[in-house]
Amino acid sequence: MNKLIRNLESLQTIEGYLGAGVFDNTGKMIAGVLEVSGINFENAGKLFQQMLENARELIANAGFGKVNLVQVDSQLGIILSKYMKIEERCYSVILVVKNESNLGLTKIKLNQVAEKLIPNL
Repeated sequence: MNKLIRNLESLQTIEGYLGAGVFDNTGKMIAGVLEVSGINFENAGKLFQQMLENARELIANAGFGKVNLVQVDSQLGIILSKYMKIEERCYSVILVVKNESNLGLTKIKLNQVAEKLIPNL
């Protein structure tokens, strides 16, 4: 669990970082921050995870194939979710950054951290 938390904490180096967490496919937070800009991130993450599962299914059914990354722009910030499937278990790293963040660099860092998390899940 310590490696998981350390890898997740490395996302804090992203300019504009607001918070991050790892969630299983039921929406349960495995590790992460508890609050993002006054929002209970554990509860918000669970709702966001449900939305992601629906979006992934709808996009695949529409013929676009598998979805690995979902981005939602909101008034508070940009929410990114990196989807990972390990054997039969599914996880998402959900990251929230400020709207003015560099999305290219943010996505690269998110992908790097997600790859490092896999052996620890």
